[in-house]
Amino acid sequence: MGIRNLNTDRDPNFSDHFYSPHTPWMKPEKNWLRLPEKYSFDLEKARHEFEKIQKQFPLKPFEVLSKEGKTRPRLSYRGIGLTARAGAGDPVYDALSIFGPDGKKLSIFHTFEKMSDKRPPEEREVEVLDEYGFDQETEAYTPFFKEITSRFQSPITKVRFLEMTPGGLIPPHIDFPYYRGIRVHACLYSTPDVIWEVEGEQFSIPCDGNFYWFDTGRYHAVRNGGDESRIVLSVNLSPYVERDGSPRLGPDKGLIDLLLSGGV
Repeated sequence: MGIRNLNTDRDPNFSDHFYSPHTPWMKPEKNWLRLPEKYSFDLEKARHEFEKIQKQFPLKPFEVLSKEGKTRPRLSYRGIGLTARAGAGDPVYDALSIFGPDGKKLSIFHTFEKMSDKRPPEEREVEVLDEYGFDQETEAYTPFFKEITSRFQSPITKVRFLEMTPGGLIPPHIDFPYYRGIRVHACLYSTPDVIWEVEGEQFSIPCDGNFYWFDTGRYHAVRNGGDESRIVLSVNLSPYVERDGSPRLGPDKGLIDLLLSGGV
């Protein structure tokens, strides 16, 4: 695909401690896949609806807290939140932040630094992210997109539009193993030069009105090597856990089978 390796394969065994035999959960046998047609939608209608939303709620850059403790906008990565936490001061952009189980806002810079593969494996730390609080619909969550996301059976924990501008890069990192949450993306605008990589496997997500899952529990990265922005509808789901943290499904319900059968 003409894009250099994004270094997600430097230590493919690091994430093994999430899975069997260390836990009851089997490691998925795939890094990514396309979801069934039950989740598919009309791409041109989705683009038209997105453009209307963007006129009212412009894409806003993520904020990054530097090593020196200074906040700066991450101009290559912008978004709009369709869900927010109760009482959020700026609901439409609340989902651009990440939070820990105690509700404390986390620094993306420090989160990535803690899990960097430049550190010895015994010194790395994967943050426990709390996505379950994003249960309030924002003004940007129009009926069109509500209908699309209503097809998912699992609790929806975060919904966003995410833009990556040309030259943008999300470096290798791990978000959470699938039994804590999964992420599916549908590209509204993209090119073959936008490359996703999971543990060394590169792929491109086309703009075809379909959702695609990729494994956020392994090192993954994304680079926009093209000259156009990539914009996705990103939906975080919780197939195995209810919003209150209680079990929903057990390890016997394999993730890949759930995805391919339309059971998420």
